[in-house]
Amino acid sequence: MLARAIMFAAIYHCDEDERGRPFILHAIDVMNNLAIKNNEKLSTIAVLHGILERTDITEERLRKEFPDDVVDAVVALTRKPNQSYFEYIEQVSKNPHAVVVKISDLDFSVDRSPAETKEIEQYTDARDTLLQKVLGGSLGKVLGI
Repeated sequence: MLARAIMFAAIYHCDEDERGRPFILHAIDVMNNLAIKNNEKLSTIAVLHGILERTDITEERLRKEFPDDVVDAVVALTRKPNQSYFEYIEQVSKNPHAVVVKISDLDFSVDRSPAETKEIEQYTDARDTLLQKVLGGSLGKVLGI
């Protein structure tokens, strides 16, 4: 499943990230930055985390290629047009798999981004919100770890 996700994402992520690199490299970086290693489902979600937001791939198409729980997490990680960042983080917080991947994404972005201070503060606040959700819930049980 992971190899298929990497090939799928590499084909469709022809756009660039904020640093001018192909977005697939960011997706791989997020996967490699996961706190939970060697988990194929989380790695697959990480590789696909931007595919609905940044490409013309639809949720329906993704469901034909990947299991529903993987797609559900990718959908949770997809920010809708006109959705505030706070609403987006609340959306992510409702899916435990999405939470783990988003924390990895935020950690990677804060550590390696030449972002403005305001953006870094927003990322840090989002990470803290998600961590509170994790610590207050039974994430390990849900993820089967």
